[in-house]
Amino acid sequence: MKVTTDACVFGAWVDVPRQGAVLDAGTGTGLLALMVAQRCPLPVDAVELHEPCAAEAAENFRNSPWGERLRLHCADIRTFTSDCTYSLMISNPPFFVHRLAAPDPARRQARHRVSLLPQELFAAANRLLQPQSGKLAVLWPADERQQLMNLAARNQFFAEHLLFIASIHGRPPHRIACMFCRKPQEIQTQTIAIHDQPGRFSSEMHQLLAAYYVKW
Repeated sequence: MKVTTDACVFGAWVDVPRQGAVLDAGTGTGLLALMVAQRCPLPVDAVELHEPCAAEAAENFRNSPWGERLRLHCADIRTFTSDCTYSLMISNPPFFVHRLAAPDPARRQARHRVSLLPQELFAAANRLLQPQSGKLAVLWPADERQQLMNLAARNQFFAEHLLFIASIHGRPPHRIACMFCRKPQEIQTQTIAIHDQPGRFSSEMHQLLAAYYVKW
């Protein structure tokens, strides 16, 4: 669960703010926080409940060029408090609710909705984001898009940008990256295929991840 291609696409795609601070909710071993820190000069707080993952994320932060702007909090995002509100909250939450649960407890916590419910994620966003201008970015199963949109609207979040992620050209998307803001507006949509044929990354992937993948 350290690095997934979907998470890399999400981290490279998300529109980073120019001011304020960023919060990575459920950072795991720190991937998204590190990707955001590489692209913007803002402070990045990362919250992770699972202690071994939090310890690894902290080590990854220390070993990165952006360690002075990255702060790791071993805490539950549902009860996490901060001395500031954030301009962006980014999260790759556990979303395999309908799939077979993994036998390992740590992997199960990361992949399944056993420790964080979708409503709890939005509740945390409402509490921790800047009231008018704060944005929420999440990665989600594409087949649960409408449920996510409905839940977001009930919490006064509205999609402004959607990225549909397919494993290969011609196949339906399996993930959707969503950027939510506080006011309804016209939604921008994009689609990216990870591979243009089996075993070969697409040109869109090369362009999106050129700053992160050093061995293309």
